Amino acid sequence: MRARNLLSGAAYRMSATVLACGSAAFPTTAVAQEAPASQVNSSTQDISIDQFVERLVQQGQIEKAEKLLEALDASTPANEQLRFLRGLLALNQGDYRKAIDIFRAILVDHPEALRVRLELARAHFMAREFQNADRQFRAVRAENLPPAVQANVDVFLGQIRMAKDWSYGLSVAIAPDTNINGASTTREVDIYGLPFRLSEDARQKSGIGAAIDASLEYAPRIAPNGRFRLGAALQRREYKGTQFDDMTLALQAGPRFVLPKWDLSLLGTGFRRWYGGDAYASSFGGRMEATHYAGPRTVFNGSLAILRIEDEREDARSRWVYSASLGGMRQINQKSAVTVRLGINRQDAQENAYSNWAGVISAGYYRELPEGFSIYLEPSLALTDYDAPLLAFGKTRKDKVGSITAAVLNRRIVLWRFTPRIAYSFTKSDSTIDLYDYNRHRLEFGLTAVF
Repeated sequence: MRARNLLSGAAYRMSATVLACGSAAFPTTAVAQEAPASQVNSSTQDISIDQFVERLVQQGQIEKAEKLLEALDASTPANEQLRFLRGLLALNQGDYRKAIDIFRAILVDHPEALRVRLELARAHFMAREFQNADRQFRAVRAENLPPAVQANVDVFLGQIRMAKDWSYGLSVAIAPDTNINGASTTREVDIYGLPFRLSEDARQKSGIGAAIDASLEYAPRIAPNGRFRLGAALQRREYKGTQFDDMTLALQAGPRFVLPKWDLSLLGTGFRRWYGGDAYASSFGGRMEATHYAGPRTVFNGSLAILRIEDEREDARSRWVYSASLGGMRQINQKSAVTVRLGINRQDAQENAYSNWAGVISAGYYRELPEGFSIYLEPSLALTDYDAPLLAFGKTRKDKVGSITAAVLNRRIVLWRFTPRIAYSFTKSDSTIDLYDYNRHRLEFGLTAVF
């Protein structure tokens, strides 16, 4: 309870300090109210409405603040300033969900409103929605803030890193797909030097499926700067019939340590995949993750992993996988951010024809647009080079897979806590073996939420 009260005090102090930013968010409106001298002294005869309401709230005079807003509602046409004050009042009354809804709605029309975004971040923090709070605080921190406000935002960011114990996300979608089995459009391939016609089942299939992505992690505290992570993730793609249904369940567990500028995790991991209703592959192994907070606007992350993947179809495809990745995120300003990721892995299979080196590079761009829209764009390129020829084809397989993903959502529309999202992706695979050439167009119409 003491820690929560201290955090609340820090929030109020930051709110008071950042009042200088209020005029940047909305025009300042003077309060011309007759008030007893005990409430407003000679030095505060001309202050803005938000300052006056906040002063009443901080003094515990909630009823007076409510009555003032009711009077303003009755005498003043509805405007964003009054809506903002309603959000402030809800926040200070502990109705965090109402405050979040109000501040989010204002940002739809005024994404540049720095003060509103700051209060939204505080509301998420007090509601213990730490992932959303972190994103909003970093967006605020990307702007030119007074030093005292910068320091307070940094305090909140540090608190979030240690306070987060639950996190979960869920996305559901209807997904039309031109190539649900990731197969070639080629009708004939040469096998052992002879032409063979591919069956319909081996060629590209289109369809409309249902897609579900869910994740859950619980991280109880095990030390002053440590937690133990227990996580699960589920991905399922389901189509008419069961032939191309695809589901993966992944688990992880291990300690996480929080240092001044680093987060370090050492995890045991595993997954099980089913395809067409049958067991497809399983794995076990370990992964080390590191996140470096180079600054409030810049975050780097990396990982090293070793996995043993058992192929349920063919023992020769079972393999050890060694992988490494490095990525980064830069908050450009409160409305946009960029990401980049590099990855490399080595697969050692029982047969050299299935052993390979692979690398991937991707970059992402996020932007908030007018009318509540947000977009995300991500191109990527993956290269895979196998060690030895496949005997049936007489060639060494080399793949080049390029893709681009574009997603758009509208923050104005919120169904419970879910936001509608439309995403499109195009993937093109070029291989030295025609059987592995393919194109794929995929759409998703769904709902997404992260907590």
